[in-house]
Amino acid sequence: MAPSLLDRFRRRSETHSAEEPVEGALPTFITIGCMKGGTSALHGYLREHPQVGMSKPKETNFFSKPEGHDLAWYRSRFTEPGAQQGESSPNYTKRHLFGGVVEQMHALLPDIRLIYLVRDPIDRAISHFLHNVHKARVSRDEFEAYFSDLDNPALLTSRYHWQIEPFVEAYGLDRLFVASSEELRDDRAATLVRIFDFIGVDPDFTSPKFDVERHVTSKKLQDVGESVEKPTLSPQQHQAIADHLRPDIDRFRALVGQDFAHWSV
Repeated sequence: MAPSLLDRFRRRSETHSAEEPVEGALPTFITIGCMKGGTSALHGYLREHPQVGMSKPKETNFFSKPEGHDLAWYRSRFTEPGAQQGESSPNYTKRHLFGGVVEQMHALLPDIRLIYLVRDPIDRAISHFLHNVHKARVSRDEFEAYFSDLDNPALLTSRYHWQIEPFVEAYGLDRLFVASSEELRDDRAATLVRIFDFIGVDPDFTSPKFDVERHVTSKKLQDVGESVEKPTLSPQQHQAIADHLRPDIDRFRALVGQDFAHWSV
């Protein structure tokens, strides 16, 4: 049997004596998702705080794609000064693609704090599709057929209760902060105050850069000559998707105690 990720952590660490410690920090919090939920924007805002160091790159994917990387490599991603260290890997909440993320994370980081940014689940899924258009994984012409499959990867990623369930089981709700990308966009100052307080840094810090809007997907599509206009679901497709997602989203609302009343599901 191949060695587990934790076995590789231990083996790599054992090559360093007490006089030669492994360099670098470990994160104290992780933004675990969701994809196209504003994690890039939040990563940038968090980086501005003088008490926060954010990983380079933004997405280490250490617990979802660990091949070829050991603990020393992971530590070396955290080079910025800051009492609190964080990374942002939305792949951590794609359990349909990456198994064992929570088990590996909890084995190494049992006291981590988790941030889960969510977004209107249908709107997010459409942005997810456009991301795949940018990556040449699908064609824009496939939009209708793609969303005829109610268990496509974009809609599975929007099943927020199902995605977050193993994290809650491992860490508990008190170590999980949930906010919507709509809140981060429309009430950014108040949302950042809550996030800063959650991760244990000065909640009153502010920066002019917090006023900057970040629309990463739109820019990427423009850069490759793609239209930034979002395709539109037919009313029938939208209703079918909403009906399919609603049981999961209602469980998610009950779990985190937020109504997300502005969502279309």
